[in-house]
Amino acid sequence: MGETVRKNMLCFVSSNSKKLEEVETLFTQHNMEVACVPYKINEIQCLEMKDIVADKVKKAFYELKRPVFVEQTGLYIEEFGRLPGGLTEIMWESLGAEKFCGFFGRRKNVNAKAVTVVGYCDGKSVMMYETTIDGRIASKPEGDRDYQWDCIFIPTGQKETVAVLQEKKLWGSIRHKALALFIAEYVRNVRGGRR
Repeated sequence: MGETVRKNMLCFVSSNSKKLEEVETLFTQHNMEVACVPYKINEIQCLEMKDIVADKVKKAFYELKRPVFVEQTGLYIEEFGRLPGGLTEIMWESLGAEKFCGFFGRRKNVNAKAVTVVGYCDGKSVMMYETTIDGRIASKPEGDRDYQWDCIFIPTGQKETVAVLQEKKLWGSIRHKALALFIAEYVRNVRGGRR
């Protein structure tokens, strides 16, 4: 992994092709280069997304030996405390959209938070960038399912799922805010020579 990537080029690692496309597009919009590396990192299983991201970004750096960042997005459903949190992907893969809504969205206004954590590692330190979007779980899935649970999450102030809003070009990606925050910090602190 990473043999064709320049030594100090920033790398994004994910096994999700949609995430790789999104990151490449976002960096291009900021006139920045990024190497998008398709690779499945063996993730620890826990509720805390920051723990998952810290472990994942260190493993990615170990593999690439280059500045690297990773991303993890999950849901926290108010009624269930910290669940599913870092286990969102596992629950989603097990339940699918209909059962997820049937289990979590069975009542009206099931409050939830979509949390995205971006982790960066340069071999010396690990930095984290987190954003949160409040919302609720839909009673049934609506819209495209390319990004898994975008079809069941309705942001606060909206009447439709993120997937439907994206189809109508009325909403960006849930992870976009965290990636934009990371890019701004990376440009200011890392590329700007403060580290």
